[in-house]
Amino acid sequence: MLHGFANSPAYSGKRLVRSLALQLRETGALEGERHREPPGAGCVPVFTPRRTERYLAGILACSLLLTTTAIADWKLPADHYVPAKMPPVIVYPRPDTETANWARHRKAYPGLRYEIPIGVQGGAWPFKYELVRNPSGMAIGQTYGDPNYGVVVWDDPAPGTHTVEARITDQDDTVTNVAWEIVVATDGFVFLDAVNGDNANPGTLNQPLKDTSGVLKDSAADRTYAGHLLYVRSGHHILKGIPANSGNVRMEGDNKPLVWLNYPGETPVFDCSGAKFFLAGNNHDLFFAGIRLEHGRQDVGNAHYFWVCQHQQRMTLWRNTFYDLGPGTAGTDNTSCFFRNNSGSEERYYAIIGNTYDTLAYAGNGVSCFDFYNVTYAIIEHNVLKNLSSRWALWNKYGGRYVTMRANTGLENNAPGGSLLCFANASSGIDMDYVEACWNNFRAGTRCIEFDVSGQGSATHWWCYRNTLQGHSRQILTGGGPVLWEQNVSVGGLSGGLDNGDNLIGDPADGMVDSAGRLQGTYRTQYLGRRGHEVRGNTADTVPPGDPTSLRVR
Repeated sequence: MLHGFANSPAYSGKRLVRSLALQLRETGALEGERHREPPGAGCVPVFTPRRTERYLAGILACSLLLTTTAIADWKLPADHYVPAKMPPVIVYPRPDTETANWARHRKAYPGLRYEIPIGVQGGAWPFKYELVRNPSGMAIGQTYGDPNYGVVVWDDPAPGTHTVEARITDQDDTVTNVAWEIVVATDGFVFLDAVNGDNANPGTLNQPLKDTSGVLKDSAADRTYAGHLLYVRSGHHILKGIPANSGNVRMEGDNKPLVWLNYPGETPVFDCSGAKFFLAGNNHDLFFAGIRLEHGRQDVGNAHYFWVCQHQQRMTLWRNTFYDLGPGTAGTDNTSCFFRNNSGSEERYYAIIGNTYDTLAYAGNGVSCFDFYNVTYAIIEHNVLKNLSSRWALWNKYGGRYVTMRANTGLENNAPGGSLLCFANASSGIDMDYVEACWNNFRAGTRCIEFDVSGQGSATHWWCYRNTLQGHSRQILTGGGPVLWEQNVSVGGLSGGLDNGDNLIGDPADGMVDSAGRLQGTYRTQYLGRRGHEVRGNTADTVPPGDPTSLRVR
C-alpha cells in the first residue's frame, strides 16, 4: 500500500517521483526490474530505478497538466473577480432536517425529469458546482457557461430512496456542501390538464384533474391534496380560487399543494384576471417553477400574483414568467408580483432565480417584481426584466439582511418610475444590513440602482460591484452608509456621493458599451473581465450562463 504522501506539502516534483518509485520497489510492485521473463514470453519492460522515476514523472506531469487546465477553466485571475463580501450560504435546497418531507427537492416522480437550482447567497462568484454523491444519471452544470449551470438534472428518476450531496466552491476556494434524500415514487403527486382532465378524476398522471377548482375543492380547510406536488400540463388555464375567500387561491399551512411545477418540456399558462395566490401563514417550502402567470387581477385595491402573509420560511420561485400586472384599483400599497409583507419576524431562505418579468405598470406607487420585508438569506439571480414602467422593480424593502442580487439582466424597454434594483430602508428601527448588488446588467431610461437608507441609522455593509449600468444610479443617506461602490461600469450619471474610485464612469457619447452592455473598443481591450458584469476567464471571452463553450475533461 502506498503511503499518504499527497497530503504532505513537502512532497512535490522530483521528491514525489522518487518517493513513489521507492515505495513501488519496496512493495514488489515492480518485480520486472529484478529478472527478465524467459525467451519467447514477449517483450516485458525492465523497470530500473531510473526508468521508474522517468515513467512516474511522465504520469505526474500529465496529471498536473490536466489538473491545472481544469482549474484554469473556472478559476479567474485575481483581478477578474471580487473576493466575498459575505460567506456563501446555500439558500436552496436546505437540509432535510429543516424541510418538509414533500419539499420539491426531496420528491421525484419515476421517469419524469427532475430539476432543481442550487441557490447560493454571498460568496465570491462565479462558483463551481459538483455532485459528491448522486444516483446514476444525475448531473449538474459545473462551471459558468455550462448548460444547466448550477442546476441539478436527473432525466429518468428510478424508484427508491437516493442520497444526493452537492459541493459549491467559490473563487476564494471556500467550500460549502448540502445533502438531501430524494424519494422516487408515484404517491404524493397530483396532475392538472386543462385539455384532457376532469375534476371527477383522482388527479393521477393518467387521470388528471381539469382545473384548480379540482385541487382546492372550494375550501381552504380541505386537505385532499395536502403535502402533494402539483404538475401542470401545457395549455391555457384559468386560475380559479375559493369563492368564500374572494375567489383567491387561499393557502393555509400545507392544506394545499405548495409545490407547483410545469410538466417537463411544457409551459402551462394561467390567466390570473380572477384570482391571486394568498398565502395566509405557515406555508413553508413553497416552490413554484416553470409556469407563466399573466393578466393579474385588477378588481382589487392592490394587485399581486402572490401575497405572502404571516410566517413563511424557504420560498423559491424559479423559471416562471410574470406578464402584464397593473396596479389594481388603488395601487398604493405594495403592488407587486410577489409581496412578502411585514410578518413582524425574520423570514429565511428566499430564492428568486431565472424568472422573467414583463410589462409591469407604473401607476399609483408602481408595480414591483417582488417586494420584501424582513427576509434574511435571499438570492435574487439570473432574472430578466423587460418592458417595465414600474417604480421599483427588484425591491428589497425594509429589514432584509444577507441579501444578494446577482447577475440579473434588464435591457429591453425599461423606464421605471424609480429604479430597476432598489435597497430601501426608509423606516427607522428596522435593521437592513449585509446586502449586495453585483454582476447585474441594466439599461433604463431613468435609474438603474438606488440605495435608500434615509431612515436607517446603521447601514455599513452595503456593497455594489461588478455591475454594468446604463442609466442613473444614486444613494440617499440620512444616516449610515456609504455604499461601497467598486469595479462597476456606469454610463449615465451618479448622485448622492457614490464613490467612483475604481469604477469606469462615463457618458453615452463615450461609447464604452454597446446596447447589450458589452464593453467595446479600447475599453474592451483594457477592462474586459475587470470592470462591469462580463465574466472573462484565463482562456475564454464572455460567456452567458447556460451556453456551452467547449468540451472539458472531467
